[in-house]
Amino acid sequence: MTVLFNDDSPALGGFPLFYWLQLSFVGLVVLVTTSVYLLTGRGR
Repeated sequence: MTVLFNDDSPALGGFPLFYWLQLSFVGLVVLVTTSVYLLTGRGR
């Protein structure tokens, strides 16, 4: 599925799309994992 990030533009902060898209997915996975952990009651 490289069609989604097969280009250098748009650039955000000097980083091409590929890099900031991957970093945003890491942040999204952390948020989802943390919310599932807290909502399942294991955080208590």
